[in-house]
Amino acid sequence: MFTTTTDTKEENLHIRASAQEKAALAEAARLKDQKLSQFVLTTSLAAAREVLAQRQTLRFAPETYDAFVKRLDEAPQEIPALRAQFEKVTPFRD
Repeated sequence: MFTTTTDTKEENLHIRASAQEKAALAEAARLKDQKLSQFVLTTSLAAAREVLAQRQTLRFAPETYDAFVKRLDEAPQEIPALRAQFEKVTPFRD
C-alpha cells in the first residue's frame, strides 16, 4: 500500500522547520545513513501507518471479543423511531 522503494515518486512535499528541527532531523538521518528526505519520508510514513492502524483495527480482550461477536450474531432489533425516519418522504428519494 505505502511502498517507498518501488513507487514512482511524482509528488512533492514541502515542510517548514526551524534550524534546530532541521539539524536534529539531519543528524538522525546521518546516524541512520540516510539522506534527509529519505529519513523524513520513511519515519513519517511509519508514524502515519501506526495512526492508521490504530484507527482501522479493532482490538479486544478475549472476553470482550466474545461479547462483541455474540452481539453481531444476534438478530437485529426493531427500533420504531428509526424505522419512522426511514419511511418519511424526502425530496431526495422517489
